[in-house]
Amino acid sequence: MSAAIAWSPSSLQAAFPSSMAGRGVAVDQLRRAAGDGAHLLAPLSPLLAGLLDVPAPEAENPPDRFEGAVSVFLAALAREAAGLLVQLDDVQWLDPAGAHLLRGLAAELAGTPLLLVATARPGGPDGSAPRSLEAAGDRLDLVQHLDPSPMSRDPPNT
Repeated sequence: MSAAIAWSPSSLQAAFPSSMAGRGVAVDQLRRAAGDGAHLLAPLSPLLAGLLDVPAPEAENPPDRFEGAVSVFLAALAREAAGLLVQLDDVQWLDPAGAHLLRGLAAELAGTPLLLVATARPGGPDGSAPRSLEAAGDRLDLVQHLDPSPMSRDPPNT
């Protein structure tokens, strides 16, 4: 599942409050959200593994356990933090493991304040979505598909 999750340490650090008290609260939220599956989340980021106080795994986790732990963690983190935005870029490259993870996340969403925003590059010469995006949307039961018109190269009228 190499392309399904890109967890950037800089974005994780930027999400933390600057005060020590605020950081303590945020770390507590992360740890509660990770729960018993914290050790399964270590491959996402060395920074996250450190915050969760879990060692890097010696062997690769079984994919189903890892994907399930990530889905449960994201949903629990959304509930802990009273809201979470998950942004996925270039979902046309979503692999089967990533789609499986997102379906698992969808199963956790009832009553969860989580917004999933997925973007894809245009596919054909007419700017339509690539077939793989449409297939991913069908597999994930996406409820809304926005197809914005191309932006103009002309400067905006002011």
